[in-house]
Amino acid sequence: MRQLKSAESMPGSYGLPVLGETLEIFRDLELYIWRRFQQYGSVFKTRVMGRKRAYLIGPDANRLVLVEQAENMSSRIG
Repeated sequence: MRQLKSAESMPGSYGLPVLGETLEIFRDLELYIWRRFQQYGSVFKTRVMGRKRAYLIGPDANRLVLVEQAENMSSRIG
């Protein structure tokens, strides 16, 4: 089983203070996700509307969340 990394050690960028990468995401969400996937891989962090987020894309990321680390995940806590 893989060990989870801290959010700070994940690849990605929080963008501008408070605003983060909100404008880029609202401009074109699919293009934003595609570019970040190409740049950082299937797991990356960002900030949207002042809140930190993590994107997990693809079968390996889904397996990590739904099977390998399910006990450490929460849709309520984030």
